[in-house]
Order: sequence, then structure tokens, then C-alpha cells
Amino acid sequence: MLRPSPEKWTWIVTGASGFVGATVPRALRMAGVLSGSIVTLGRKRPASCALEQFLEFDLRLGDPDRLTQALAHFGPLAVIHAAGLTPPADPKTMYSTNTRGTACLLEALRRHRAASRVVLAGSAAELGPVPDDQLPACEQTPCRPIDSYGLSKWSSSRLGVSSSVSGRMEVMVGRLFNPIGPGMPTGQVFGRIARDLATRPGQIVELTVGNLGASRDFFDVRDAGGALVTLVQEGKPGQVYHVASGRPHTVAEGLGHLIRLSGRHVTVRSPADPPRLGPASSWASINRILEETSWRPRFSFEQSLQDIWAEVSERHVVDNHNGGGPRRVA
Repeated sequence: MLRPSPEKWTWIVTGASGFVGATVPRALRMAGVLSGSIVTLGRKRPASCALEQFLEFDLRLGDPDRLTQALAHFGPLAVIHAAGLTPPADPKTMYSTNTRGTACLLEALRRHRAASRVVLAGSAAELGPVPDDQLPACEQTPCRPIDSYGLSKWSSSRLGVSSSVSGRMEVMVGRLFNPIGPGMPTGQVFGRIARDLATRPGQIVELTVGNLGASRDFFDVRDAGGALVTLVQEGKPGQVYHVASGRPHTVAEGLGHLIRLSGRHVTVRSPADPPRLGPASSWASINRILEETSWRPRFSFEQSLQDIWAEVSERHVVDNHNGGGPRRVA
């Protein structure tokens, strides 16, 4: 079982400029891994990872030979692959980034002479719609992805699990459900709502929100980073682990909480027939990760939303102080 050992292991982190990946170096430092033992791999050094070593490489190019050469001077590797593309994107770009990029990384690690323990960040989209009578979804629930994102992530996870049966590479998948929290992109529902509440001028804010009844297993992105680190240390090779809170919340619940935090007067409009993005309800059984590892969720749904709001509203105050952005109405 791998323990944090900066003297013997180098931790490779991909996607450290992304929403989930950015939490991984922080989680590693909390676990006692020194910054000098952490190498972020990507096309551009993330501003948040100034203390880590940086290895410039574009996984989309599919060049495992060059990546193997780049890894040659490292000893045993602990790898957290959090890089990937989320919608919207065309299918070709989605597969090139998610599936081909993962295949390139796994092939380079297979050729790497030292032992490797690898965790891939998967997605609940791999499951596709799950019938209500099969919820909460466990790891044995059949995967029936219905779009290019879910298919590309499912293909990546299957590559990882099958790679574990040969050589010195031990691969696990952390299938992440719906991470929320500080740093949340405005392309995702609570990030967009928080931005609109903080920036739209006027006494009454009008928000248009899609399917308010959609139910998801929202959990904190910082818990996601912690889970990926724990799985490298304690997970069983070849296993998929659901990473979530284990309970569902509706978009309406999150919207109401953010409105209360903002103190704004809000009119909410929802299209009569909003487009359905994903299943009506999705939530996870997290029994496997709770039973087989020491990971536990630390942040509540309410705390995650509070931290989203605190970050967005603080950023808006700074923007206004610097002369940018609309007037804030508290």
C-alpha cells in the first residue's frame, strides 16, 4: 500500500489548472507530500501550482514515446489523471482529449520501468440514465452512456481498469459525481447563478434557470481532490470507486440557498419545457470507498454553496474596487 513518501515517490498530477485538478496539489500537501515531490503535467503551468515542478506535455498529441522519455528520470510514480474536457465540445475533440489523452498517458506509464499507481478521474456521465429503482447507483450498475462526453469517459475508465492486469501499473478509477464548490466554472449551474446574483444590477434580479427539479449528487470539489489522493494510497487496483456525497439535492434547493446568501430580491423564470441535460435523478452509493479506504466527505452541500458565494461575491467587490464590473447591490 502506497503511503506519501516524497523521498521515494514522485506524484504526477494532470489537469491541475482545471476545477477538480486544482484541488489535488492542495490535498497532497495536506497529506504530507512536499511540493518538490509533485509534478504537474500539462500544456501550460497553472498559476496555482507555482511551487510544484512542471512537465510540459500535451496528452492530446498521443505521443507516448516522448512522454516515456520525459518520465525516465523519475522513480516510482503516483499518478492522478484529472485532465479532461467537459461539455460543450464536438465529439471528435471530446474523444481526442479524454480517450486518446488517457490512452497516451497509460501507454507511457506502461513503458515506464518503475512501478506506478494511477487514479483516473471518471464521471457519473459514464452511467447514463439510471432507472429510479436502481438508485443509488453502485459500481456494479451497468454503464449506458448516451453522449460523447459519457462515452469518452467510460472508454477512458475501461482502458484504465484493463491496464491494471499487466505489468507493474496499478490503476483505479474515482468516478466523480457532481463536484461543486469554490472555483466552480460559470458554465455550471451554481457557478452561473452565483455570478448573476453578484453582478446583475437593479433592485430585482431576474434569473432564468432550466430544470429546477433535476436531482444530482452534488459534493464538494475539495472532497473530490482528497478522494483521488486517498485512492492512490489505499485503493485496490482494477476497481472503480464512486466518489460523491451519497445523497441527492435538487437544483431548486441550491438556487434557494444561494438567493438567501445573496440577500437579493429575485424573480426566477424557468422555461415551460426546459431541455433535459442528463437524467432526471442521479445519485451514488459510496459504500465501497467508505469500506475500503479512510476517505470521508468533509463538506456539506450548504457549506459548498456558501463558499461558492463567498468567493464570487468577494471577487466582484475587488473588481468594482478596481473600476471594473457593474455596481453591486447587496
